[in-house]
Amino acid sequence: MKKKIFNDVLDDFVEIEFPPKRIVSLDPAATETLFLIGAGGLVVGTDAFSYRPPEAKNLLKLGSYTHVKYELLEKLKPEIIFTTQGAQKRLTSELIDKGYPVYSLRVATSIGEILNNILIVGNAVGYQLASRQLHSELLKIINKIPTPQLRPSVYIELDLGGPISPGFPTHISMGCG
Repeated sequence: MKKKIFNDVLDDFVEIEFPPKRIVSLDPAATETLFLIGAGGLVVGTDAFSYRPPEAKNLLKLGSYTHVKYELLEKLKPEIIFTTQGAQKRLTSELIDKGYPVYSLRVATSIGEILNNILIVGNAVGYQLASRQLHSELLKIINKIPTPQLRPSVYIELDLGGPISPGFPTHISMGCG
């Protein structure tokens, strides 16, 4: 059965077979979420960076953040494709222009946004209850983490082939402590 689901990132409705039985995830966080909510068996292809859980490593790899192998994607006949904004903004537009059912997610830059994306993914694939349960379990775990008395100093080095600074695109923030 076809169903239109609203995507606030795209500010439009996405028409998909619902619930989808053939999912492609080009976003590692969405891939992991799909497996954690019990929908991993519906995932038929992923991006090169989806390696969690271990079962995701064995799935067909269609591309990366900026490109996809259309000949493989066409063979998979996905009923929904998860992407993210940021680096995949152009790829998302390209997939939509080619007629694919794309559901784009916001780049999560906070714990709250990560948890919200779990609910969004679950809703998009018909796993609302499982996504709410995962959301609740993770929130309980997070709430048990004690607030540190001293903020630790952390050194992070990223080698992306050139200079890069911390901030939004790297998921590393430099808060004041």
